[in-house]
Amino acid sequence: MKKILVIGLVTILVVFFGVTGFFAFRQDVPKSKVGSLQSITANPTPNSKGVVDLTLIMTGGSFNLSSSGSSESSVNIETNIQDWVPQQTATGEGYRIEQPNRPRNNWQKVDYTVNNWRINAGQNPMDLKIDARIWDGEIDLTGVDLRSFQLADLNSNSTIRFDKPTKLYDTFLIDSVRSKMNVYGLLNSGAKNVILKIPFGNYLVDFSGQLQQDMSAVITTGFGKTRLEIADSANVQITYIGQTRKATIEGDWSQGEGTTFIHSNPGYLLDIVVNSDQGDLEVVVVK
Repeated sequence: MKKILVIGLVTILVVFFGVTGFFAFRQDVPKSKVGSLQSITANPTPNSKGVVDLTLIMTGGSFNLSSSGSSESSVNIETNIQDWVPQQTATGEGYRIEQPNRPRNNWQKVDYTVNNWRINAGQNPMDLKIDARIWDGEIDLTGVDLRSFQLADLNSNSTIRFDKPTKLYDTFLIDSVRSKMNVYGLLNSGAKNVILKIPFGNYLVDFSGQLQQDMSAVITTGFGKTRLEIADSANVQITYIGQTRKATIEGDWSQGEGTTFIHSNPGYLLDIVVNSDQGDLEVVVVK
């Protein structure tokens, strides 16, 4: 079954070209800023609650995170831009690693700059907050003992994934603009509340895996394209709010009240609310 949910208003071209025009005038880092390669290592330790409260702030380069399998967490950074050497700060119950003098949002990567961040998550529970802009890489949260997750993201080519079920916690949040991002295995994430703010860009959001508790997902989209893939085995209802240029929902759905659609199965409930404006939205059941 294929249903057209909404045919929205005409795209506001002035806004669209204003945004794309801003990013067209990109700026390189001057070669005069390039120096010798520096390596920085940090080992954030658990706070008094036994939780690694870690905040990471970076721009321009690669960012990769995964579970190390070791007892301790580590952050390893290599950069050859002196102004980008990160600062490490203990913040009471937390730990903050921040890149100062970050390049402007219209910066583009060039082959003579190095800014590689590699995070190995240990076995301790972790409150993880990331602010990453203009980056490539993968955040693999498989096996990470999360207590919360927040990602503020801009202009990335990135993947976020959960390949196996994780422990239960409350909130998983992504606030992203103008990125090409794939999110896989959200049913494995263990989160009670999933909040995705993805108003401009190209996003694939995959609700596959094993749901361990009722999950509420609120997704805000806008210009660009968003595709939601939902496992055929999921017990899910999705409510659509807003207007788009094109929105479709495909699969074996029954009509609920208003713009609510139901794909019924035994088990915990995945309750999705999509608030969309002007972009393209696809919702697909995947077997």
